[in-house]
Amino acid sequence: MKLVRYSQNGQPPRLGTLLGADRVMDLESSATAYLASRGVVRSSAIAAALFPHGSTRAFLEGGSASQDMLAAMTDAAKSGKYEPVSHPLGTARLHAPIADPGKFICIGLNYKDHAAETNNPAPKEPPVFPKWSNAIADPGEPVLRPRGEKTFDWEVELGVVIGRTARFVKREQALDYVFGYTIINDVSARDFQFHTSQWSAGKIADTLAPVGPYIADRAEIPDPHVLDLKTWVNGTLMQNGTTRNFIFDVGYIIQYLTNIMTLAPGEEPLPGNLDPRWQRADEVWQHLAKNPIMAAMHEHSPGHACGENELQMPDFTSYQWEWMAQIPGWRDYHLSRDQTANFAYGKRILKAIAFQYPSPRRWILKGNQHSEQLPALVSNYPDARIVQIFRDPLAILQSVLTMRGLLVLQDQKHPDIAGHVAYWVDRIERMLRSYMRDREVVPPGQLFELAFADIVADDVGSAQRVLEFAGLESTAESIADMRDYMASHPRGRDGRVVYDLAGDFNLDVAALRERFRFYTDRFSVPEEVRA
Repeated sequence: MKLVRYSQNGQPPRLGTLLGADRVMDLESSATAYLASRGVVRSSAIAAALFPHGSTRAFLEGGSASQDMLAAMTDAAKSGKYEPVSHPLGTARLHAPIADPGKFICIGLNYKDHAAETNNPAPKEPPVFPKWSNAIADPGEPVLRPRGEKTFDWEVELGVVIGRTARFVKREQALDYVFGYTIINDVSARDFQFHTSQWSAGKIADTLAPVGPYIADRAEIPDPHVLDLKTWVNGTLMQNGTTRNFIFDVGYIIQYLTNIMTLAPGEEPLPGNLDPRWQRADEVWQHLAKNPIMAAMHEHSPGHACGENELQMPDFTSYQWEWMAQIPGWRDYHLSRDQTANFAYGKRILKAIAFQYPSPRRWILKGNQHSEQLPALVSNYPDARIVQIFRDPLAILQSVLTMRGLLVLQDQKHPDIAGHVAYWVDRIERMLRSYMRDREVVPPGQLFELAFADIVADDVGSAQRVLEFAGLESTAESIADMRDYMASHPRGRDGRVVYDLAGDFNLDVAALRERFRFYTDRFSVPEEVRA
């Protein structure tokens, strides 16, 4: 399949594919007709969402939904079961097949013969430089020489179009993330390029990257390393190269780049390669952190670990709903139901995330609700390694009552502090009793119980023990990463909260201690809160 952007009679570009040598299929119009023939009432709206006007990037963001629809239409057309909307190719103007990439990344000196020609040694790693979308020009359109430029140059290049989000991709799997390939003329303004040691000034001017005329998908080009690449200038063959001479193959380049950044058909990085989703999450945390008590108690920055139970919120389950609103009826409903199906929903969400952001790394799921949902957890993750941390329940209550109490003061016109205290003391007790009741359902050898006091005494060492228990190697690099993280997030960095169960919440600490003796005695949990 050859994907194009085309226009007729001066209209804006639309997405299409080439049918043979002489026709172009309009994807949006063909999808509308295809869906309508199957009784789909909203065929026009669905087709427009799957094949947005002229945006290859938006089409790729549609993922399997857009690409499966295209495959279905193509197969139906080939079998004669469906007549797509198409036009004679001679009536269409072909534009650059992609004009709005999130990133336009170039690799310098990647041909053995080119490196030798320029008297440069083969680079040890791919030299990376950018072009930007303003440089993209339609095939056959004039290229504009920057003012003052005297040493214009041309280079034919293989363009690789990423089809789905890629991060930490192994070389062997890298081509699975490629949608297709195109041709690019990497035009260079050499005078500007060598004003400094950085090449970009000679690469980023308007029109210095003619692209196309089409993107050939991987079915058309199963192996990008056996292609001939040629350039003619004014009818004279000036370049006659081959991708067989690549210094770094496509798989290695994708592996190298995805260790540095995310490659995606979707969101475009902001200045400094900051992911906009990260920025939005950080903006929320900066707003919450204006409350100094919240900042000192529990960091919720995008780089901080948070409970995965939020993944189950769209399924209207999980302990997280209780945190948002004090509704005893919801608690009783939630705890009366078998949560196996709801944990299965959370697992499907994780699979979707893993598909979008594939990585060989293992998941670590952190959630308070795990301790009271061990049967549902083990049913869905039968081979999981489960880590339970024992801490003084009164220390847990100090944190819960204070943090959740801030929301009570914020949300209730007449704050019911007594009701808030009674609810959460009962709730923590229920959770701990559930753990004691169900811990035997965890298969032998899959449960690791760890004291909070041990973590405080040796945080990195405790983390290493957990990794070892999970069968993960603890390397010098991972240990250094953990130590760097702890050094940049010291306890008390944003101040410390002085807790007072008796003074703030009118609790009898000695009586509370007796209430939780069933747990602290069973697991020899040291006291953190004194009467």
